[in-house]
Amino acid sequence: MSAGLLQFGPYALAASEVFYSTRLTVGIVNLKPVRPGHVLLLPRRVAPRLKDLAPDEAADLFRAAMRVAPEVEREFGGSAITVSVQ
Repeated sequence: MSAGLLQFGPYALAASEVFYSTRLTVGIVNLKPVRPGHVLLLPRRVAPRLKDLAPDEAADLFRAAMRVAPEVEREFGGSAITVSVQ
């Protein structure tokens, strides 16, 4: 993935910010984390609301959360994960 091919709001993402990638979902590091281990999982297609995601997009997004969560716990010594939808 080259820089500028993926947007997060008004921001072009650098390839170095992407740590997880599927056909439908990307995981990026949060440059201003709320807590250690704060990462963002994004659908590749812009959807104004969660309800606007296609079923396969929603499934892939939550599959990504399930795959990434244990890695974040291990890396940051956590014992739980909070998932929120914004």
